[in-house]
Amino acid sequence: MTLAGPHRYRAILADSVPFRGLEPGAMDRVVGPAMLLEAAPGSPVLFEGERSSPGLYVVVEGEVEVYQPREDGDVRLNLLQRGDCFGEYSLIDGKPTSASLRAVSAARLYFLPSGLFQKLVINDAQAAATIYRNLLVQLIARLREMNTAG
Repeated sequence: MTLAGPHRYRAILADSVPFRGLEPGAMDRVVGPAMLLEAAPGSPVLFEGERSSPGLYVVVEGEVEVYQPREDGDVRLNLLQRGDCFGEYSLIDGKPTSASLRAVSAARLYFLPSGLFQKLVINDAQAAATIYRNLLVQLIARLREMNTAG
């Protein structure tokens, strides 16, 4: 993966799952310290069982596959596209990652390291409430989808 600046993706980030509804000043604090990672098609992004997520990721270009590796072949769990996020489970609970992720196409990923995420939510209660509510709504939607699918 290579690095670049995330500032040109501010509008996408402002409409992304975790950051939707943040005040402009909070968005400045989100975009400022972040990095933009570039992943080639097929390249791994995270591995199931890693001790904890290094931070929060938002897909700003391309697609990222969430999967669980199996001896008889990988099982696709989800396909993430622009505005979708990952890394939030481990970021919130500190437990090992529950799935592996790889770029399906050339992808650009906004990345906010866990220490900077924690600093943001500790120092800005309003931003923390918005981000955590957005993540909770997303998690509930996933659970509802699973309940109706099975």
